[in-house]
Amino acid sequence: MEKTFLFSVITSLTLLSCGGKGTTDDLAFFSLKGDVKKMDGVEFDQNGKITRVGGYDPFAVEEPTRSFDEQTAAFTDIEKWTRDNSGRICSQDAMEYHTVYVWDGSKIIRDTVYCEGQVWLDTYEYDGEGNVKKITSLSCEDNDGLKFEPDHTVEYIYKDFDSHKNWTKRVAKTTDAATNDTSEDEETRNIEYYN
Repeated sequence: MEKTFLFSVITSLTLLSCGGKGTTDDLAFFSLKGDVKKMDGVEFDQNGKITRVGGYDPFAVEEPTRSFDEQTAAFTDIEKWTRDNSGRICSQDAMEYHTVYVWDGSKIIRDTVYCEGQVWLDTYEYDGEGNVKKITSLSCEDNDGLKFEPDHTVEYIYKDFDSHKNWTKRVAKTTDAATNDTSEDEETRNIEYYN
């Protein structure tokens, strides 16, 4: 009996330490759990670390770039991502914006976006399952002494989850702080697993 219990404890700890079965910071960045291989253009290794985003490794990018496709009339941004000393994603840089993330344990609690003279400060609230339930956004002009004013809120209503308890469909209800106008957008995502 003692040996069986000890084997169960060792097996459980081994599964938790292998990123694939638990939640790594890279998976948590996208509110994902489990043995995720791909999610809408984002690829993960078996340890739950990001390997590619949109076909490239954002951690290997030296400088962000932007290109224009004349056939589709669309811009493509190549972002540079960086990690903090704990290995968590702490910033994203593109040609026109810079985003900084603040973590509390394994959750992002705040981000700040700097874009062409504007600054947005977003705070995150989570439900009991670790899904973002609300984002409150404040904004200001970069040159006005960072006097933030309410900008908008986004509340999420989760509709569908897969067998790994990852959301696959949700509704984002956005409320403009100045006008109190609301809009709703349905968001879906496709997730592929190793097992």
